[in-house]
Amino acid sequence: PFELLVIDEAAQLKECESLIPLQLGIHRAVLIGDECQLPALVKSK
Repeated sequence: PFELLVIDEAAQLKECESLIPLQLGIHRAVLIGDECQLPALVKSK
């Protein structure tokens, strides 16, 4: 099993998609993204 999840370009994921790997028992997650490079696909109000 993995202990660390690294997601690059995290702004391109929906929140529910980023939770899927965490269900596998991963202990830590690092989400990395640059909104100036690739803007978020979904924006909350």
